[in-house]
Amino acid sequence: GTLVVAEDSSSPAYKTAAAGSTNVLVGVYKFTATNEDIDVSRVALEMSGTSATSSPANITLVTLKNSTGTTLGTTVFTGTSRFATSTLTADFIVPKNGDARLYAYVDLADIGTGKATSTSGILVQVARDGNASTGTQGIGAASGTAINATGAIGSSYFLSINFTSNNSEISQ
Repeated sequence: GTLVVAEDSSSPAYKTAAAGSTNVLVGVYKFTATNEDIDVSRVALEMSGTSATSSPANITLVTLKNSTGTTLGTTVFTGTSRFATSTLTADFIVPKNGDARLYAYVDLADIGTGKATSTSGILVQVARDGNASTGTQGIGAASGTAINATGAIGSSYFLSINFTSNNSEISQ
């Protein structure tokens, strides 16, 4: 079987979110399987956009959910690493010759003295890490073998968040 990941057309565009916000939808992945059902077991992520204004500390948690809102897995960007992998703790089955969507949400760090940043207007970008050839992977139901995902990579996979210190409104 094969597994291909692409940005779904329902993925949100650039938006502003308040620092300290939780559960902010940042992107929707479309997983497509051919020849057999595939149970996705892990998803590799990259904090893209190496702008000096953003750092892994700006995102405190990434949560991956299915279309019904069930949490499938979580991950964090540790230290200065711009890479993270979520090992899924619930089944995410992509049907044979069909597709399934994976929703990514982030919790944003607070802004202020002694926090991840003291400046608003930071651009934060998260993408699927397509350079990690075995990072996003599933197990084929018929073959029982590990199947590595393919697909284009880039910051367009997950939206860019310009987060501000205004906690009164989150706009899309």
